[in-house]
Amino acid sequence: MKSASHGADNETAAETVDDSTASRGLLSHCADGPNALMHTIMSGGMSDIMLWKLLCDFGDFQSNHRPHAHHIPQAIHAAFAAGLDARNQQCTDAMLTRLHAGLLRWNERREQLGFPPHADVGTDHIQDWLTAQHSMWLIAPHHQEWPQQLHDLPNTIGWSAPLCLWGARLTQRIGLLSTSDSDCWCAANQ
Repeated sequence: MKSASHGADNETAAETVDDSTASRGLLSHCADGPNALMHTIMSGGMSDIMLWKLLCDFGDFQSNHRPHAHHIPQAIHAAFAAGLDARNQQCTDAMLTRLHAGLLRWNERREQLGFPPHADVGTDHIQDWLTAQHSMWLIAPHHQEWPQQLHDLPNTIGWSAPLCLWGARLTQRIGLLSTSDSDCWCAANQ
């Protein structure tokens, strides 16, 4: 991982965000909030990096074919069906229609980012966007500071767990998340 330079008053992590976390940050932006469809795809065995690449491919397909052609990449379809099966749900035509509509929304937000469709998520430009020029941290479930309780959300209250967490200041403070704690601001996005 590359090191990033930080000012003396900046207490954020000095490492570049890894590809998996970067992909989750980009997907989180595209989903624009908790998203059960995206969670279902990933719980069906699709990696965050692969889902980001396939969303880029989906965008390429949409721009080269009839706009909004009802096309769902096979790998996304298979992971979605596997994720539904894991929850003892059937993959119906109505669910596939919702998935396609979700892909279209996610792709619109992906295009608004302005990054080349298949840009390496480790480029300085994307890293700077994800971390607000390294003034914020970004973590994913594989990070040591990830609050493990977030994995319980789908099972306890039916909400999808966030793909990643963004925040300012030290990540070691993540265990103290609250709206009254001025030293730690965190936005959970999925």
